[in-house]
Amino acid sequence: MTQPPQPPVEPVWYYMLGQQKLGPVGFSAILAMIQTGAIAASTMVWREGMVAWVPAGGVPELAFSFGSAGSKKEGALGLTTPGLIVFIILLVVCIPLCWLPWVIKDLRVRP
Repeated sequence: MTQPPQPPVEPVWYYMLGQQKLGPVGFSAILAMIQTGAIAASTMVWREGMVAWVPAGGVPELAFSFGSAGSKKEGALGLTTPGLIVFIILLVVCIPLCWLPWVIKDLRVRP
């Protein structure tokens, strides 16, 4: 009688929170923790076959998870999208208001 094929073994992962090493957890558990924000791109992770602990965002099989729609993206100024919108509104509103007193002063009719 032949044995049924064994399902592929899921890699066992370890991760660090602060100085505490946690695990083992499976690949699907690591992905779930990334999606919930429990593991960030900067969280150090390790699995068998890796030379050293590395940031999760630097591991090819995990890196794609950090590019999901729910994650915050930073622009060239280091601002997230909501922060950039506030910055633009402040520029559009505050700069004209700061110059308004000088403009009005110059528009006054001089005797």
